[in-house]
Amino acid sequence: MGICYSNIGGMYFSQNQYDKAYPILNQAAKMSLQHKQWGDAYSDLLSMARIDLLQNRIGSALKKIDSARALQKLFFTIQGRKSLYEALAEYYEKTKQQAKAMDMQRKLMLVKDSLAVSKDQQAYRKILLLLETEKHLSELDKLESEAKASTLKQNAIIAVLIFLLIVSLLVYRYKIKKDAEILLQKENLLQAEKIRAEEKLKDARKLLQNFTENLRLKNELIEQFTTELERLKSNIPGEAIHEERLNNFEKLVQSGILSDREWDDFRHLFDKVHKGFFQRLEEKLPNLSTGDLRLISLIKLQLSNREMAHMLGISTEAVAQSKLMLLKKIHVEDEVTELEGLVLAI
Repeated sequence: MGICYSNIGGMYFSQNQYDKAYPILNQAAKMSLQHKQWGDAYSDLLSMARIDLLQNRIGSALKKIDSARALQKLFFTIQGRKSLYEALAEYYEKTKQQAKAMDMQRKLMLVKDSLAVSKDQQAYRKILLLLETEKHLSELDKLESEAKASTLKQNAIIAVLIFLLIVSLLVYRYKIKKDAEILLQKENLLQAEKIRAEEKLKDARKLLQNFTENLRLKNELIEQFTTELERLKSNIPGEAIHEERLNNFEKLVQSGILSDREWDDFRHLFDKVHKGFFQRLEEKLPNLSTGDLRLISLIKLQLSNREMAHMLGISTEAVAQSKLMLLKKIHVEDEVTELEGLVLAI
């Protein structure tokens, strides 16, 4: 009922039937306020205020405007601001407050400009253009009935308006199509970049896996060499040439698997797979040695102590001892699982 009252009152208002519009708008405003429909109440109050101004009820108009202002904190849109400024401009004109009236007119123009640049600008301009075209067509029909001599001029105006409308529509459609093409190109580029990045990460993971597997195979080979070395020591007599060969073989077995070059290659592959790991590690646990970094990187790969020992060229006991020393260095309780959990979380 409130919506119906508001619509009927608005129709009477637009038809300048103010005596019919006023009581209906008053009833609509009361119902809107009762049901907390602030937008409808705001619009109805301002329409009543303008009727009061047209019928010189200045005091009543001011009360309606003040009531509408009180609803600003509950409902206030750009269109509502426009209606308020229109009512205030008429009020100040009626009360001979020319400076304030001009200020309201200025604010009204700013609001209209804001409406013109809103997200519905293009649709809004199309509607205005269609309304303007209908207005001119109506005027042309009226002029044609009054004077046949102006027919050519009227047709020319119609043709220009239709041409402008068609041009505007074509430009608008072209812009929409162009924007869609650019957006599609950007999406395709982003998708291609994503695919390339995923392929690089996949290749890096495969290389890191192969690198680690090769080191494991070397470890197994060295473990076999170690067994063979022990056998040779027990079987070969103590001649000088045999002793020299055994010493050289023992040096080979005891040499570290992760040399500086191998470590650089390993770290490069590791950083591709776990990007930014060493940077985050430095921020979380500064002042770590190269040996600490090697041990932590192998923990990150979730290798066993035996595998770490072979890859680092040390014993399993030495790996366990290195973990305990690292725990003390970073002030963590002496539980290996806590160290592994800390490394995996980085």
